[in-house]
Amino acid sequence: MKLTRILFPALLAAAFLASCSKSSDDVTYNYLSGSMRFDMAMYTKAEAAYHLVPSGVTHPDGKDLGYYWRVSWKTANDTTKKVDVPGDGSYDMTAPANVGWYTVKAAAFAPDYSESSSSAELCVVKDDIDSTVSNTGIKITDPFMMDNRDGKRYYVTTIGGKTWSKQNSAYSACGKPYSNSEAMSYIFGRYYTWEEAKTACPSGWHLSTEQDWLDLAIAVTGAKTLEKYGIFPNLAGALMPDAKFLSERMWEYFPKVVKTNSTGFSAIPVGYAIESGSTLFSGSTLYAAFWTADEDNNVQAWYRLIRDDNPDVMAGTADKASFRASVRCVEDKY
Repeated sequence: MKLTRILFPALLAAAFLASCSKSSDDVTYNYLSGSMRFDMAMYTKAEAAYHLVPSGVTHPDGKDLGYYWRVSWKTANDTTKKVDVPGDGSYDMTAPANVGWYTVKAAAFAPDYSESSSSAELCVVKDDIDSTVSNTGIKITDPFMMDNRDGKRYYVTTIGGKTWSKQNSAYSACGKPYSNSEAMSYIFGRYYTWEEAKTACPSGWHLSTEQDWLDLAIAVTGAKTLEKYGIFPNLAGALMPDAKFLSERMWEYFPKVVKTNSTGFSAIPVGYAIESGSTLFSGSTLYAAFWTADEDNNVQAWYRLIRDDNPDVMAGTADKASFRASVRCVEDKY
């Protein structure tokens, strides 16, 4: 399904090595040397400008190549460079105006040789409510708070007398956006280390504490025996909308998890990230992970976890510096 491509984005490249081979009919096919490639961010805002440059392919005899590009929202190839004509084969394009998945292809060609090509997916997104992500239970008529540091608006809900943000924090002075793409920052919220998470909420609001989560769980389930850092049984469904990323369901379906989003919490499964030399994003469509303000020890802190296949809300600890999770803010005035 399309959304799983969000988890592990990759170029769909076809590599052609310099060689000749013969078919059973003794027809000789000549192949260009190397592997076609071009760099392009997978996620983009509508109508964003791109300058794409092909590389990686050469002619076995050192001759010049031609290049063409094909984008799925147009019907014709764009030949940016003919054979033996100066130029680098680069392509200037504007992303489509409408959200959705698209394909961009680059190909190198030469007389008497098979073309070498590479394709990549392009996902056009918008920040608007019910645009890229829909059916979240968030409406533009809902109450909201404004982060005066950057002017971002966050819709809010009241649960057990406390006011919670219904969206993941996207304060861009810290944290990282999904797939390191700024186009996804407000849509999924940013992924913060624990120290960053403590600064993600604006004045008058704070990173949700374990006590905030406990109070929420008691208010929703009515259970009186719940404890800090324990499992909150049968709470997850009340926090989960049946949201969609474009046309794809975000939370997978499991019969024992009844998604009502009755609290208006509107948790979406954007997963988490791990710092290990580079940032690895993982778990979208599977988990929603939220830091709490509670430390476990000098190196670890507590987080709350919602799984697609479990009706309970779990608790866990993670490394403060290498684990990146979402942030939900709670209003100070209660």
